[in-house]
Amino acid sequence: MLRCVYPGGSADHTIKLWHVNTGECLKTLQGHTSIVWSVAFSADDKMLVSGSADGTVRIWNVEAMQCLHILHGHTTHVWCVACSTDGKTIASGSSDTTIRFWDIYTGECLKSIQGHTHTVRSLTFSPDGQTLIVSDDNQNVKFWNIRTGQCFRTFCGHGSGVWALATSPSIDSDHSQILASGEDQTVKLWDIHTGQCIKTLRGHTNWVRTVAFHPQGKTIASAGADETVRIWDVDTGKCLHILQSHTNWLLSVTFSPDGKTLASGGSDKQVRIWDVKTGQCLGVLCSHTNIVSSLVYTPDGKMLISCCADALVRAWDVVTGECLKTFRGHTNGIWSAKFSPDGQTLVSSSQDATIKIWDFETCQCLRTFEGHTRAVITVAFSPDGRLLASGGTDQTVRIWNVKTGECLRVLKGHTRWIYAIAFIHSRPGQNPILASSSEDQTIQLWDTETGQCLKILRSPKPYEDMNITAVVGLTESQRATLLALGAVEGTESDSC
Repeated sequence: MLRCVYPGGSADHTIKLWHVNTGECLKTLQGHTSIVWSVAFSADDKMLVSGSADGTVRIWNVEAMQCLHILHGHTTHVWCVACSTDGKTIASGSSDTTIRFWDIYTGECLKSIQGHTHTVRSLTFSPDGQTLIVSDDNQNVKFWNIRTGQCFRTFCGHGSGVWALATSPSIDSDHSQILASGEDQTVKLWDIHTGQCIKTLRGHTNWVRTVAFHPQGKTIASAGADETVRIWDVDTGKCLHILQSHTNWLLSVTFSPDGKTLASGGSDKQVRIWDVKTGQCLGVLCSHTNIVSSLVYTPDGKMLISCCADALVRAWDVVTGECLKTFRGHTNGIWSAKFSPDGQTLVSSSQDATIKIWDFETCQCLRTFEGHTRAVITVAFSPDGRLLASGGTDQTVRIWNVKTGECLRVLKGHTRWIYAIAFIHSRPGQNPILASSSEDQTIQLWDTETGQCLKILRSPKPYEDMNITAVVGLTESQRATLLALGAVEGTESDSC
């Protein structure tokens, strides 16, 4: 049975769990007082975490549909939540620019990281669970050492906001890569260790909001405001398929665990399932009443979780299209949802500034993580499930202890909203690395143990470091444009 969780932004501020095959709404979780922006399952699939515009993170028991914890700490929207791979920690990100780590069982805030200067939009745990990768509205992706709360690397990869990122599924830490996309209409592939942009994929005609790696790592998918889904060959950079059927902006794409199908959703309120090999549309889930902001398959691939602006998370049966479960509890639109590594819990993040952990079986909210001061756009579990990273509009990345709910670190460094985070594979003996991307045009890599920012990746702007102090004949508009494109006036340019 394939379930799908869907967070959204309607007035009911609920999370719905749907049977993907039949389209039946199985459960509805109620509790949030604003839009639910993000959801994610705990590692054992028994709990669901949600983040909302009401500033709280909620943890749900999926089967019992009970909210176990309401996590307070963020001061505004929680845009993103993620559960660690060991299922013990939740990470949440908010518009308050902070990242909070929470114990998934107690709801305790383990750590609060302050390092972003703009909204934390998205976050994800590295496969080994030691690093949280976070993106914000300052166009950066930052890597945080979860144990220390230090940012050890920053990617400044795009000439405009970096909206999405994904880490390669390879377990070879020496070949770890990050996929990032943004407002500059490109998809960029970065080498984690060198900080170099390996490849730039061009073809989209508007901003690219979402990216995903195929489970085998040889194919990637991207989608955004041009209403298309594109499937690319990683090695050649060739666009294999352009999938066209959506009628509005796309906000999420995700591969099934076996890599045979791809799900996409967005502003047209539809979820489409595609055959990856042929590019054909296999089915459409049309029961959503608001924008579909995030999608994730259950670990067994039988259900699809959808997040919606109506504050609901839904689980769908992929074959029948039936909505099997609904997770209710967020009070505002939901931005993101992620499963824990063991697939038993789901974490969600929301416009209500909270992150919620849900028991996937019972639809019960096990814990709500609060700490972000604004919407949480993105969340990610660490590979071992012990930690959760989150990011959103408060410009911070937060790393949480899933078990206790404690916010371990608040990573600050971005200066705009954070849209995406991801944990990456670390070399033996190296602290976990987290990547974060932001509207501030950077990707930042963080040492999750120390919280140190290791590197900031940013593509050079057209007029990078060109001093226009003594230039005459420029209008105020022309001068402002040149400064926006990298020129400097009177001072040296900042270095990443």
